[in-house]
Amino acid sequence: EPGPEPEPTPEPANSGHTETFHIASSVQRNVSAAPAEGQPATAQRLWQRMQAGSGAAAGLGTWGLQAGARADLLVVDEADAALRGIPPGHLLDALVFSSPGRPWHSVMAAGQWVVQAHRHPQAEAVADRFAEVMAQLWS
Repeated sequence: EPGPEPEPTPEPANSGHTETFHIASSVQRNVSAAPAEGQPATAQRLWQRMQAGSGAAAGLGTWGLQAGARADLLVVDEADAALRGIPPGHLLDALVFSSPGRPWHSVMAAGQWVVQAHRHPQAEAVADRFAEVMAQLWS
């Protein structure tokens, strides 16, 4: 892989070259993407690297989509307003880096549904407790 990009040098405020600085900054931040390898999306590349060895690092004997592996999954609500218009190849980027909405329709942990149709069975109790704690913090 190529070495790190050089740090951008900001131009003086009146030079008229602020666009150059912004472009150089965006190149510097996106060092995890690899367009030359067919991976223009940063989150996709990070996800693939994580998949390569995270199960072993977590001490799991089996992982991934195979019999005997722990069943954890997220169901994305692609109709969520925060995800509309996102190209499919950048959906993971939006979910990881910029999605302020409720993109998870359902969540399974260890083979048990813990969120379905955007609802956690203890959502109201958690929200009530959160409100109590916030009231204590602000009083």
